[in-house]
Amino acid sequence: RHDQGLLVEIGGVEVVKQVHDRFYKAIFQDEWLGKFFLGKHEDILSEKQTAFMINAFGHESEYKGDMPAFVHMHMFITAEQADIREQYLRKAILLQGLSEEIADRWLAVDRIFRPAIVKNKKEDCVLMTMGQFAIESAKPNAYQPNFKFD
Repeated sequence: RHDQGLLVEIGGVEVVKQVHDRFYKAIFQDEWLGKFFLGKHEDILSEKQTAFMINAFGHESEYKGDMPAFVHMHMFITAEQADIREQYLRKAILLQGLSEEIADRWLAVDRIFRPAIVKNKKEDCVLMTMGQFAIESAKPNAYQPNFKFD
């Protein structure tokens, strides 16, 4: 569901971009979740995610990418990993100076896409070409999210 008033209450597109910049900087450094981003550039992902979420909030944007189910179809992302990702996003939103209520509303929109990304088993990954393999990341021993946003 869209939350059309949310973008204005957040403070506009630039604030959404700042949250995503902070989020990707931290998650790229995470020893477990960061492995999904090998070969990717955090600035490009931040720009794409910002445009995508502006659309998800119910506004026009320049987003030209694919839907989450397609982009993540070959990634074995577990519910636990999605939960940790959400914790990173919540912390990035709050560090931007936004309220818990805004974070809750933002995450409610973000969660709409969770069923398209989370998989129960590696075999649920969709591979498009010969030689393609599922991307997965084994949980490191004694793993703790680092939540480093500096």
